[in-house]
Amino acid sequence: MTILYTDKLYLPFSAGPRNCIGQHMALMEAKIILSHLKIVYYIAQ
Repeated sequence: MTILYTDKLYLPFSAGPRNCIGQHMALMEAKIILSHLKIVYYIAQ
């Protein structure tokens, strides 16, 4: 019987000491874009 651990299969920025240098900027940009889309969506309704 083989057990497949799927909790760490998706690592978009990698992990450990050699992770992505732009991780914090990418997450910040994603939050800004999502908040902007939320504002635009509520105005359009």
